[in-house]
Amino acid sequence: MSHILMTSTLTVAGGLVVYGATQLAQRFWLDPVTEAMKALGRASYVFVYYADVYRAPGIVREELTAEASKELRMCGAELKASLTAVRSYWAFRMLRQLPPRDSMERVASLFIGLSNAKMKEDARDARKEADELKTLLGV
Repeated sequence: MSHILMTSTLTVAGGLVVYGATQLAQRFWLDPVTEAMKALGRASYVFVYYADVYRAPGIVREELTAEASKELRMCGAELKASLTAVRSYWAFRMLRQLPPRDSMERVASLFIGLSNAKMKEDARDARKEADELKTLLGV
């Protein structure tokens, strides 16, 4: 009887250890990677959605320009934050789960740069940045 009780106790304890370890792995490694990929997906969406605004700064209504500027800056900030949260980036990069870190950082910087393009004089720089973003995002 004591053998059965000890076996069941060890089985339950082992199950709790495995459960705890998988929850830790998910919270500390997998969730940040998922968030980074979501941020990258949202960035692609915002890039395409507001293309008419940053391709022609100063021509589109001022309210729409302000909205686009806010969304572009938010995407850049979300990308930078999600990059910081990913632990062992190199390991996920080796598994091809994430793009190169320098590319992601460049995308975030370009989004912030595009958010600043509000005047007609900024159009040439905005187009150049948009073309580079298009290449980096693959859209």
